Amino acid sequence: MITFFKTYFLFFLLVASVSMSVAQTSAPWKHMYEKDNITVYYRKSPESSIHELKLTTTVNASLSSVVHLLQDVKAYPEWVYRTVSAHEIKEISPRETYYYVVSDFPWPLTNRDYVAHNKLSQDKKTKIVTSNSVASPTVLTEKKEFVRIKEMKTEWKFTPLSNGFVNVTYTLQSNPGGNLPDWLINLAVDKGPYETLLKFKALLQEEKYRKVKVAYIQDI
Repeated sequence: MITFFKTYFLFFLLVASVSMSVAQTSAPWKHMYEKDNITVYYRKSPESSIHELKLTTTVNASLSSVVHLLQDVKAYPEWVYRTVSAHEIKEISPRETYYYVVSDFPWPLTNRDYVAHNKLSQDKKTKIVTSNSVASPTVLTEKKEFVRIKEMKTEWKFTPLSNGFVNVTYTLQSNPGGNLPDWLINLAVDKGPYETLLKFKALLQEEKYRKVKVAYIQDI
C-alpha cells in the first residue's frame, strides 16, 4: 500500500504549475539525490509537517524561452506531472495572472483541483526572473467532483549565466488535502516535482519555445 502511494501521490507537491512564493525558514536543505542534471533537496517547514522541496538544474535556453513556457498555462498537461487540464482564469497584467488546474489522482481517491495567483518579476541589475504562485482557493467555487487544494506555494527562479545557459531553481510546498496523512505524503516528496522539471527541460528544446522573445523580459 505504501508503494502505491509513493508511486502516485506526490505529484501534488509539484503543482503546476508552477511559479512560487515559499516561506522562509532557518532549517537547512538536505540533499536527496542528483539525476539527469537535476539536484533534489528537502527540508522541514515551520508552517507544516509536509516537507518543502527544492530542485535545481541548468538549461540551454534564454530567459524569454523559460518564461514563455512557464506562462503557457494551457500547455501544463504536457509537462506538469499528472495534470489533466489547465487554463488561465484572469489576466491582471502580463506579469500577474490567476489560473486553474485539475490534477489526476489514482482511483479510489478523488482528483484534485486548485486556483493559483501568479506574479512574475525581473531584477533590473541581475536580470534574475522570479515567478511566485500561491493557492487562491476562494476565487472559484469548489466543484463537487474534485478536492480543492487550499495550501500551495511555489517559486521558480531563473538566473542567467554567461555561457548562454540559465540556472533554474524550483521550490515548493503543497498540501493535497483530503485525508492523506503528512507522513505518507513525505514518503514520495520528490516524485512529481522531479518528473515535472525533467519534462520542462525537454519541452524547452522545441522550436516554439526556443525562438520566442517575451517583450517584458530582458535577455542577456
